[in-house]
Amino acid sequence: MGFRQIPGVDFHEIHAPVLTEVAFRALLALALNKGHSIVAIDVEKAFLESDLNEEIYISIPNGLKEIVDVPPNTVCKLRKAVYGLVQAAKEFYKKIVEVLKSIGFIISLADPCLGKIKLNSSWVYIGIYVDDVLMIGNKNELNILSAKLKQTFGIRTKFPVEEFVGCKLQHDKAGITLHQSELVKKLNEEFKGELTKMKGHATPMGSRTHVVKPSKENAVGPEKLTRYQSGTGTLLYLVKHSRPDIANAVRELTRCMSIASEENYQQMLRVIKYVVTNGVKGVRLDRSGLDIWKIRCYTDSDWAGNVQDRRSISGWCIFAGKNLLCWGSRSQRNVTTSSTEAEYVGISEICKELLYLINVLQFLDVKVELPVKVFVDNIGAIFLAENCVTKRTKHIDTRYHVIREHISDGIVKIVFVRSEDNVADVFTKNVTQDIFVKHGEKLIENVDQENKD
Repeated sequence: MGFRQIPGVDFHEIHAPVLTEVAFRALLALALNKGHSIVAIDVEKAFLESDLNEEIYISIPNGLKEIVDVPPNTVCKLRKAVYGLVQAAKEFYKKIVEVLKSIGFIISLADPCLGKIKLNSSWVYIGIYVDDVLMIGNKNELNILSAKLKQTFGIRTKFPVEEFVGCKLQHDKAGITLHQSELVKKLNEEFKGELTKMKGHATPMGSRTHVVKPSKENAVGPEKLTRYQSGTGTLLYLVKHSRPDIANAVRELTRCMSIASEENYQQMLRVIKYVVTNGVKGVRLDRSGLDIWKIRCYTDSDWAGNVQDRRSISGWCIFAGKNLLCWGSRSQRNVTTSSTEAEYVGISEICKELLYLINVLQFLDVKVELPVKVFVDNIGAIFLAENCVTKRTKHIDTRYHVIREHISDGIVKIVFVRSEDNVADVFTKNVTQDIFVKHGEKLIENVDQENKD
């Protein structure tokens, strides 16, 4: 249905924001820290609940003519959204936010899918991911809010929460482990025939290997390209929620989504083989009980790491205590002229992620210890960040110099760390097995699926 809609006539805005994975983990970490209950709510027939601003007509639904006398050439005017409309998700988001505000919720400016409300001197926090809702707070207040939402929507409440947006939540007395074992099983089933012929590895890619975008002459056919896109897309979703250890390898694979060679395909299979054969792993969130959260950031850059366009690679990870809340591996926008410049740009990139996290935590009434320490393994980059050097930085885009303002405002403090102790190293390049294992232990944990609490 949606592909027949005309932009500007049948729809205008279609973007519907969703809860970010960082805010999702922050909510869970807060619930563990405060001892709050966690409840998930599934809104049934969500897209049928929202109103439409546009005038849209559809043909008579199948079966209606058999029970109602319908004149020839009759069409139906939609009064509510239906599944298949491109603006359905957007309209539902507007509807649920309107309902939440009428109840008394405050919506975050940092993340439009975060909200909070104070009931009986106790705060309840909410996260929205399309038609899935996550609420944390005291059990009595959660029951009150669930009853209020039932007055408008048909909902199903899940407690305890064992899954949210495709991510498993394994609870125990000490905390929660986030993993995606079902998605890994699907990957194994989809590529099983090819994986059985492959040798297993302790790392997703070989040290210092690269994924190179091929020429048209070396490209695989459409069928194999579709399988490459499917496998890489699934790996991307694993990276998003529970597998930071494969972030750099998957970033490299995404270079070839439009055209891939047989070598690229085999590199993708190696990453899948690593994920499938090295046990179920996930991100661990532990109870801390701290009144003030201590944030640690690690950033690294691989100068000219992209062997084709010579752009540098930035990688970062952000911890709240021992809990990993944020990570990423990204190619920088511009070519840099030195490793110092690449690291300087990387510092600026992580500061954007850090400021977002701080804003989210402040909305969740979490006290953050300032300044936040950002660990970097390049003394030159630290000097550039802390000093106004005109000759060496005049060509650098002004958006990267904002880091100096954050330092002077006492939000960020840049700290030197030795390269061998920089956890972010695994987000910028394919490292040796020893380095990978050393840093990987701080990022993910094995999941014991037999001993569940």
